[in-house]
Amino acid sequence: MKKCILLIYALLSNYLTYSQSKEWNDSQKINWLKQNAIKVTSVSPADTNFSDLAPLKEVFKNVNIVMLGESHGEGNIISAKIRLIKYLHEQMGFDMIAFESGFYDFHKANADVKNGMKADTAIVNSLFGMWTGTNEFDPLLKYVTDSYTNGNKPISFCGFDDQISTGNYSSSDLTKDIEKDFSGITPLSLEDRKLFYSLIPKGMSPQNNPFGNANDSLNFYTDLSLYLDLSNKIKDKEVGSYWIQVLKCIEAESKSNSIYRNSGVDKQWYKINNPRDEQMADNLI
Repeated sequence: MKKCILLIYALLSNYLTYSQSKEWNDSQKINWLKQNAIKVTSVSPADTNFSDLAPLKEVFKNVNIVMLGESHGEGNIISAKIRLIKYLHEQMGFDMIAFESGFYDFHKANADVKNGMKADTAIVNSLFGMWTGTNEFDPLLKYVTDSYTNGNKPISFCGFDDQISTGNYSSSDLTKDIEKDFSGITPLSLEDRKLFYSLIPKGMSPQNNPFGNANDSLNFYTDLSLYLDLSNKIKDKEVGSYWIQVLKCIEAESKSNSIYRNSGVDKQWYKINNPRDEQMADNLI
C-alpha cells in the first residue's frame, strides 16, 4: 500500500475547532498545546538532523495518509513542508506525494517520466505555478528527481484536482488523448467530435455564458454522458477506469463553474466548490 503525503490548498485545521462540543477558552487551548505540540527546531530542507521530528513516528505509526495544509506561496512554510516530506520518506516509508493539481495533468506527467523525462520537469509541467513559481519549491523538485537515481525508493506523485491544464498540458493534449483511446468505439462523426472537443474548455470556464447558446450546452453534457458510457467499452479496463475519472472531473468542474456563473453577486463559495471538492475526494480514493 502506498503511504501518501497530501500537499493541498484547503486548510483543514478549522475542522477540529468546529467539531468540539464546547468552545475552548484561551487557557484550555494553551494547556492543550503544551501537552501536544512538537517543537520544531528548523524549517530548512537542508537540515537532515531529524531529532526534533522523531515524535512523529509515534503519531503516524498507523497512518497511511498525512495531509500538509494550505500554502499559497509562503516560502518558509514550503521549506518546512519539504523538510517534513524528507523525514516522512526517509524515516517512515512514505513514498507518494499527492498534489492539489490536475488528475489528468499528473497522469500525463507520470507517463512522461516512464518515457524518460526527468521528474522535476514532469512535475513543473503538471503543477500549479503558485508552487513551482517559488524558489523555495526547488529543493523538493531536486529531492524527488534524485529519488529516482540515488538508489532510494522513488517518490511517486499524482494529482487529485478536477481541473484540467493546471500546468503546461493543454486541452488540445486532452482531446488528442480522447481521440486516441476512444478510436473505433464512438458513434460520433468527426465533425461532432470536434464540436465536443471545442466545448470542453468552455464548460470548464467560469466566464459568463461560455457556450454561447443552449444547444451547445446540451450537446456538451449529452456527449459527456456518452463518453462516460463508452469508457466501460474500452478493452483495457485500467484505461477505461482512468477515463471515467477524467470525464467525471470535467463534469464536476463544469458544474462548479455553472453554479459560480449563476450565483449572483453574493456568491456562496461552499456551494460553488461542493462538486469540485467531492470530485477531488473521489479522485484521491
